[in-house]
Amino acid sequence: MVSLRVSNVAGQAVRTLIYGSMPGGTFTSTWDGRNNRGYMVPAGIYFLSLESRQARVRTKIVLMR
Repeated sequence: MVSLRVSNVAGQAVRTLIYGSMPGGTFTSTWDGRNNRGYMVPAGIYFLSLESRQARVRTKIVLMR
């Protein structure tokens, strides 16, 4: 089970990019700057969270327009 999510600086969920079972390996994912409803979010700082049963990684990203 893997989840890859984007949240804003207030900790609110903005977009879920991946949620589900994934085989082992290397993958890529692209965020188009839209929220879960399909609206463009403003430029700024966001956090990307990758979670699985074995690990949890969180990193800061900057969305520029």
